[in-house]
Amino acid sequence: MPTKDKDLEPVNDLKMVQRYLRYGLEFHELVSCYIEDSNLRFDAFIKAVDIDKLALDMEITDECFAKLDSNQISAIDRPQSEIRLSYSVNEATFFVHAKFQRRNIRNMAVKADMPMYKLQRREALRIKVMASHKATVRLGPTVFPLFDISAGGLSVVVGINEEKDFKKQQLFPGSMMTFLGKEIKVDLEVKNVLPADKSGVKWKVGFRFKGLPGAIEQMIAREAYLHTHKIWSRFL
Repeated sequence: MPTKDKDLEPVNDLKMVQRYLRYGLEFHELVSCYIEDSNLRFDAFIKAVDIDKLALDMEITDECFAKLDSNQISAIDRPQSEIRLSYSVNEATFFVHAKFQRRNIRNMAVKADMPMYKLQRREALRIKVMASHKATVRLGPTVFPLFDISAGGLSVVVGINEEKDFKKQQLFPGSMMTFLGKEIKVDLEVKNVLPADKSGVKWKVGFRFKGLPGAIEQMIAREAYLHTHKIWSRFL
């Protein structure tokens, strides 16, 4: 595994995998489900676990199921369709590769494969912003494209001398952020100002969100899950 992916730890111990699957059930965590070849993502909850068989009974959320069209339902229902699951408990995010078994309306059964992967992070999953995110933030009179974003904060890249306009713990209340076609008013606090590369020509300014609404935090977190599924699909 490349060094940059060192935080993604394969879990080959069956008892540990069984324990982590129980976490998903007992803590009733929302599970992000991703079918790579169809670029399809939906959310579900684990309703029951057969620990010996690593089999999961899951229920697709009402909101996600209502948005699935007939082609997407067919993609889920393919025999042995490969579905990647991820969910977070406290500071750890778990990823597991599963195969579709059966479905009855919103209820579906999958069988998890070994190994599971554990991503231990102190912060929320962070994604590098792409053009499709249409992501910007207005800081004072200037609109900056976002460099990266997570449910905990965002960053922008500024030119030399512009970094002097940002000081640690400086507040930017009522800043207007756009992300995935939505305009969102956010309160930001400067977390750090660091060189973006060795040249010193560009600087990366990191901000933390102050009191981000739960619905917006969840939207960003879900996009981060999807992005992370794609990055590590070669391992799962």
